[in-house]
Amino acid sequence: MTTHQSLEQLASGALPTLGGGDSMQPSWSRSLHELAAANKSFLGNNNPQQLNTSAQLLLGDRTDFGSLVASLESTTPAPLTQDAFQSLDANRRQQRDSAIERILQRERENTNRQLEKQLEQQLEDDWKREREWWLKELVGSRNLVDASSSLGMRQADRKLEATFQSVSGPSHNFITEGLKQPLDAVAVQKHLQLLRSITATTNLQDVIAGYQNMTSSDSTGYAIAWQLFGNMIPNLSSPFHGALGSLLHFCKQYQDVIRNRVASANLAGQNPVTDRNYGTGMGGTMATYVKLEYGADASTWHILYYCLRCGDFGAAKTVLDVARANHDHFPEQDVIQNVVYQIAQRQAQATCIWEMGTPTVSPNDRALIEDLHDKAQNLESKNIFKIGVLALLSGQNLPDGSYSTIEDYLFGHLWLALQQEDPTSQIKLIGKSIKKYGPEYFQADSNGGWGYALPLLASQQFKTALVFLAEAGGSTGLLQATHLGLVLASKGLSIADLGEQEGSSPSLLTALLTKYASLLEVDSNSGPAASLEYLLKIPKKEKGRHEIASLIVRQTHLVDHFGGILTQEGARKNALLDKYMSRDEASLILAESANMFKRQHHDRTKAELAAKLFMLSGRYGSLLVLLNELISPTEDGNPEKLFWAQQSQMFHSTYLTSRTLVVESLEREGNLGLIQVNQQLTAIRNFFDNIRGGRFQEAFQIASSLNLLPLTQDQMNEKESRYKNLDPSLKAAMPPLICGTMECLFGMHRKIKSESRGINATVEERLRELQMMARFIYVFAGLVNMPSSTKDFIQQKRNHML
Repeated sequence: MTTHQSLEQLASGALPTLGGGDSMQPSWSRSLHELAAANKSFLGNNNPQQLNTSAQLLLGDRTDFGSLVASLESTTPAPLTQDAFQSLDANRRQQRDSAIERILQRERENTNRQLEKQLEQQLEDDWKREREWWLKELVGSRNLVDASSSLGMRQADRKLEATFQSVSGPSHNFITEGLKQPLDAVAVQKHLQLLRSITATTNLQDVIAGYQNMTSSDSTGYAIAWQLFGNMIPNLSSPFHGALGSLLHFCKQYQDVIRNRVASANLAGQNPVTDRNYGTGMGGTMATYVKLEYGADASTWHILYYCLRCGDFGAAKTVLDVARANHDHFPEQDVIQNVVYQIAQRQAQATCIWEMGTPTVSPNDRALIEDLHDKAQNLESKNIFKIGVLALLSGQNLPDGSYSTIEDYLFGHLWLALQQEDPTSQIKLIGKSIKKYGPEYFQADSNGGWGYALPLLASQQFKTALVFLAEAGGSTGLLQATHLGLVLASKGLSIADLGEQEGSSPSLLTALLTKYASLLEVDSNSGPAASLEYLLKIPKKEKGRHEIASLIVRQTHLVDHFGGILTQEGARKNALLDKYMSRDEASLILAESANMFKRQHHDRTKAELAAKLFMLSGRYGSLLVLLNELISPTEDGNPEKLFWAQQSQMFHSTYLTSRTLVVESLEREGNLGLIQVNQQLTAIRNFFDNIRGGRFQEAFQIASSLNLLPLTQDQMNEKESRYKNLDPSLKAAMPPLICGTMECLFGMHRKIKSESRGINATVEERLRELQMMARFIYVFAGLVNMPSSTKDFIQQKRNHML
């Protein structure tokens, strides 16, 4: 009989069933003597250890079966009495009650353990929500998802690949589309005031600090962007240094998260004091944060990971020192401590190692840590904090659980990129990965575009970031993109995506400036004057001049404001443009505006503005050209030409009859001949006035004095040669002048014939002279290729003169 069989046989005869009613009474199948004999036989065949093991299998580890057996061995059977039966019955009830008590005790313990676990889980969930709230307060909803999901990454199982196809960024077609969203007047004025305070000698760091101060009370992506630029732009001499700046930003940002979490706990009356004294520095703050987030049982690896996540090797050194002082030893401690101590020494008093450059690990130490990393990842139970620390120090990818926000992702991949032999190519891949996922993945439409724009800026995808921001953020996004672009340009940086050609930089900034200026131009709180200040920032001067000139043309009522007024000598004064640039530069802009108005010279108002702006710009020669064009041709009695003829005479009498500033300027430019042209055109107008009045002799005298037509054979070659170099306005007047002269010759010829009582020698000579003049003019018209209508008219008049 085996031990187990003996126990079963014993139990079947000795243990009562539990329940109620009759079943609670003993039901014996053996006599007490038989029971005692069976006990003795059982004890004789089995040793105490086997007995104890079997008893535990039957009754559980809380039954002291060995004592029971010992008591049975020492018991001598006695005659059975009534007291014996009563004693046995009491023992049976006691055993039953003890069994029930043990069952209840176990249930109470299980219930307490489950309740404790539930309470711990509830506390952990509360701390997570608290942490997410503080993260949202610091970085808002600018991460992979909106605020409601608290920066948690959507599609956590979706892995960002190591290499991606090149994806081109969005174009800036928004330039042609109107933005209906009204501008924020307060934001516009703040940015304009800051823009005015920036001069050519202003330090770039001071400029960025100004924007940071302006947005310090905001919890928006725009404020975070200026914090990022503050760490990234001033030293952005290469993609490598740009990545250093991004890492510095992410580390400082997380330091703020940790400080605020600890401060919040103190204000809420929580007990964040750690069991060990880490001091009052950042190491102590890290330890407190870890306790709040993960409880008192969190390991040293937890604290070390967050020290590295914040880039603070000084704090990591403190944590390792405290661990050693408290005899908290772990196998990796020596090699980890050696590396951390060296980097902490390099960090010195800086708050983050990235302020001093990249953390350097010797090849031997890196090899050791890589081996430890592989073991931690493949051979041991996975502690993501331990693996994370070893990964960062050995230049490996962080474990998947480390990426809860886009900041964490960029931090880990930028850290890894800077450990590679070719960091620039790795940084390019990071930027491509962000662009491949696109704005929809980042839910950028819910936060003004910043959910997508910030990762792009941090990965040096400047063009895509600013274009998307301007397109997705409405008028506010355009304002923000414009000022970010201005700061990039002031550093001499190209507004391009890292890894792509940089040819679009000036045109993109110009597009941002002109579009934003167009919004200011029609804004009731800003107006054209504010628009001008942004157009002045356009990189290419030619383009800037054109845009400002176009602004003046659109705002005709502000010509005096932009261009000033004229003095008696014809000089410019009180011009707004002269406050922002040299007089020569302002004159170029005013002259370009005048030329734009000149193209619409059929509108008298536009022609007047053109003439005024030519005067204001000191382009007196251009003014005379305009006047000459407006009064030529001169054969008809058009009121507009009469008006401009009067203006021309007024200009001549005011500025050209003495040695004025206008005359001196024309002389320097070699344009004095334009004065003569103007006078000739004025004389041609008088010529036709006489013809219309029938005063042919007076008209012919004017034509003769112009010295433009050959009236003798000797003048033919000279006049033909001179015609080729005539001013265009005079050339335009030549066909009607020739026809008018023929009209005069015919009129005089007819008058002589009609008034003569006879054809004497003198009259005949005069008529022949007039006919020869008509012939010379006809030949001249053919030589200079006059229109056929002009030559036909001459021939007709000649025929009447025969």
